[in-house]
Amino acid sequence: MEQERFDLLLTDIHMPGMDGIEATRAIRAMRKKRAGRTPIVALTADALETGKRACQEAGMDGFLTKPVDPAELEEMFLMLFPNEDGLPQTAAA
Repeated sequence: MEQERFDLLLTDIHMPGMDGIEATRAIRAMRKKRAGRTPIVALTADALETGKRACQEAGMDGFLTKPVDPAELEEMFLMLFPNEDGLPQTAAA
C-alpha cells in the first residue's frame, strides 16, 4: 500500500500481528497525505454488530461475512465502483 496503488483491499479483521482494523487505520492515516482512496472491505467470519461498527469507525468501506455470498460480493463491487455518472452500477440482467 505504501508503494503501489490498488483498486480494492479485502482484509480480515482478525489477523496475527496487525489486525484488519489496525491496518485500515494505518492505511487511512498514510493515504491522507496522498491523493486517491483505496476502498477497504472487511471479509470476516465475525458477524457481530460490534465488529461491523469497528470496521466503519476505522474507515472501511464495506463489510462481508464468510462464507461470502457471491451476490453480496457483486453488490459490494457495484456500490464501490459506480458508473461514469457517479451512480451505483446495476447488475446485468
